[in-house]
Amino acid sequence: MEISPSNARMPLPLPLTFRSRARLRGAGGLNKSGGGTLTLSGANNYSGSTVVSNGILRIVPSLAPTNGSVTLDGTAGSPTLSVAPATAGQFATMNGDLTYAAGTVTGDFDFGSLPPSGTVAPIQASGNVVCTVTPQVTIEGSAIPVGTYPLIKYGGSVSGSLPTTPDFFPGTVWLCGLYQQQSQRQNDLSCDDYFTGDRLAHMENWQRQLGHQHIA
Repeated sequence: MEISPSNARMPLPLPLTFRSRARLRGAGGLNKSGGGTLTLSGANNYSGSTVVSNGILRIVPSLAPTNGSVTLDGTAGSPTLSVAPATAGQFATMNGDLTYAAGTVTGDFDFGSLPPSGTVAPIQASGNVVCTVTPQVTIEGSAIPVGTYPLIKYGGSVSGSLPTTPDFFPGTVWLCGLYQQQSQRQNDLSCDDYFTGDRLAHMENWQRQLGHQHIA
């Protein structure tokens, strides 16, 4: 099934959870305003912007979805963008900016029972990362070993303040944190085992590997 809207609107009031494998395509955008959860797992390919004003937009990028700019605007709600790869190395492409605009906004990365990819970020944004407010970052997963894993790759620049620690991290390692490496512009999660202390725990926030983009 394909949906080709000029602008799709998803109120999704609590406690509704809606899952769609339909293919969203065309020049329109997507606006999610309700407090429920909308899960998209289809081969989406639309060029309009996505605005999440409340609730959870969950993207399962098993079919290489592509869309335009994404904005989390918490002026009237508490929006979350959750990316949940079904296999390591899957990613969602944003042809534009990723913006955390207002209020309490959350970027969630749910790896489930998979170890994260060490080379491919789940979010690939061709534009900028704009933090009008500092977003919360949450990490989910039951198989995250000591190591460094990209989260967001971007093609432009980062503005605003980024967090220095995740707001939630599963108890599979003892130490983790958030940091930004501007020279390479790639978003990496780095974790350390408290007992071995092989490396400092850190997360490289919104860093790109120069010359090694995965932007469609």
